[in-house]
Amino acid sequence: VVVAGDAPECIRYAAQEFTNAVARVSGVAIPVVGSDEGVAHAVKIFADDEGWAKERVQYRLKGGDLLLTGNQPRAALHAAYAFLDRELGVRWLWPKEDGAYYPERKKWAFPSKFGFDHTPAIWFRGFHHCGDWRDRNDFLLWETRNYVNIHRHGNWVGEEKYGHYSMPSMHNANLNGEKKLFAEHPECFCMLNGHRSMINICFSSDLGAQKVAERIGKDVERRTKQAPVDIISIFPNDNQDYCQ
Repeated sequence: VVVAGDAPECIRYAAQEFTNAVARVSGVAIPVVGSDEGVAHAVKIFADDEGWAKERVQYRLKGGDLLLTGNQPRAALHAAYAFLDRELGVRWLWPKEDGAYYPERKKWAFPSKFGFDHTPAIWFRGFHHCGDWRDRNDFLLWETRNYVNIHRHGNWVGEEKYGHYSMPSMHNANLNGEKKLFAEHPECFCMLNGHRSMINICFSSDLGAQKVAERIGKDVERRTKQAPVDIISIFPNDNQDYCQ
């Protein structure tokens, strides 16, 4: 398996996942090297171009080499999973080791019609996890192996290898603590039983919407200084005190 020495972490992880799965299926350990020099036939994992274009996942034969590639590092990782899934029958049915299925094979040959070129119909794919959860690391890995590409709480240190879009989120569509605004413009806040309350916002107030947008803008600016951010998830306070 050939992976460039300066390849993104996601690509290096694809090589790890590929070789580990092949070893489980065949009993053969395939080395990972940084160059194809002196290598007659190789599995090459790489990204053609990193950008915001929709993912394009591809594997194919070229000059005797198996290419696992895509237009983004995460797409190349998904190409490795697609090959293992579609060609070798590997399955990750649920999190943890007892959910993995590696069908044993003594041999495998390229079919006469071989190749896969796919643009996923859904751009962002993920679960909306609320807070930390049980077996978190096992679940993240299972998601990734099943083509999830987004993590709601933003990538934590060490999780860049999964290639997820980073989507930090919280209850940021609010006017919490804005006592002066409440005193001067109570119409920005929700109406409950005939009285204005700071517990939530009024969605029909133009001024309130402007103030909320300003707060979210500051939140986005702060977050992008701390860590990479691809998407911001926006939602109001977590209660059922809706404006009447």
